[in-house]
Amino acid sequence: GYFYGMTSSGGTNNAGVIFKWDGSNYTNIYDFGSGTGSHPYGSLIQSTDGNFYGMTSAGGANNFGNIFKLSTLIAPPIFSSATTNTAGTVATIAFTKTIANPSGSQSDFDVEVDGSQVAVSSVALNADLTKIDLTLATPVLYGQTVTIRYNGIDISSADNGILASFGPETVTNLVPISTDATLSNLTISSGTLSPTFASGTTSYTASVINGTEIIAVTPTLNQANATVKVNGTTVASGSASSAILLNVGSNTITILVTAQDTTTTKTYTITVTRAGGGGGVYFSPVITPIITPPATIESLKAQILQLQTLIQQLLAQKNTDTTAIYLTKDLKYRDADSEVVLLKNILKKLNLFPKTVSSNTIFGSLTLKAVRDFQIKYNILKASSSQYGGVGQYTRNKLNQLNQ
Repeated sequence: GYFYGMTSSGGTNNAGVIFKWDGSNYTNIYDFGSGTGSHPYGSLIQSTDGNFYGMTSAGGANNFGNIFKLSTLIAPPIFSSATTNTAGTVATIAFTKTIANPSGSQSDFDVEVDGSQVAVSSVALNADLTKIDLTLATPVLYGQTVTIRYNGIDISSADNGILASFGPETVTNLVPISTDATLSNLTISSGTLSPTFASGTTSYTASVINGTEIIAVTPTLNQANATVKVNGTTVASGSASSAILLNVGSNTITILVTAQDTTTTKTYTITVTRAGGGGGVYFSPVITPIITPPATIESLKAQILQLQTLIQQLLAQKNTDTTAIYLTKDLKYRDADSEVVLLKNILKKLNLFPKTVSSNTIFGSLTLKAVRDFQIKYNILKASSSQYGGVGQYTRNKLNQLNQ
């Protein structure tokens, strides 16, 4: 920032000056003369309106001095308008005068998007020297309301007129409605997508063993305002779809993405092949070894989970006429989910759920107690664990293993 002050003499007319200093560089802003007052007296004061005021000991209409406002001596730049660029990454502000270099003044600006503050990463002079560009840390999206406010003293015109505080002023949002109908990620709960997911690739295959009777798909949108459906049912971006039943043989899963403009669409497909029965254990034609030397404890834990899943799937195939249904989701107290009924049935089968299972999908206190008893009985979790009573990966694998 700058320090502003006055001298009682010196300058072009030897009648005093107004200056600014940034700790290294001194700039003479204004030279006093008899018509506008001379030989300033006292201090230069900034008022709550953002303007600087002072007085002189001589000059003026009767040569007895006068009181002055700096913006009257040097016309300041005045806010004219503001717009975003089409990418929503920059807000450009136009003024009535040519602006001096405004770099380093980003903390003097407040930008709000739909009522929430967005940080300004940098401020720079536009190629049109009457404008400055504010780079926004978070891009503005189509239809959002943008306002801007300035509260500082560090920006001035090329002739040293100081920009006064302004705002909030409305910024014209030029971001067009999005036509992005792509995914940034796509995963499945069992098996592996082939080829590896890429946003521009729309067709995938996967193979699962016969014991895999259901599968879930998790699509992640590339643009937040798009929507996505899996087999015709809307799914939240980054969340798993409902369980999809798999027939033996080929199963086509359709993922439809609709852009914000509600017209542009893209369809992704996954063809999942479930192996047939016949008394043997069925694998995908090629098996990639899942055990590699672990580099970290976390990678070792991940390998253990993979092994547990594989064991669960192998056990599921010991009877080719199996009709078992498996838990696929994390569940916790007070959840309302169709899989809670399956959870209660498994716990009832293990003599841990104390009453007849109804169609009630609520994870209530009886279910919580039964899950905790199960975790203690099978040494899965201790009562001191933060996950105690919830159905996570380890608990779910053991429940599915016992439900054969």
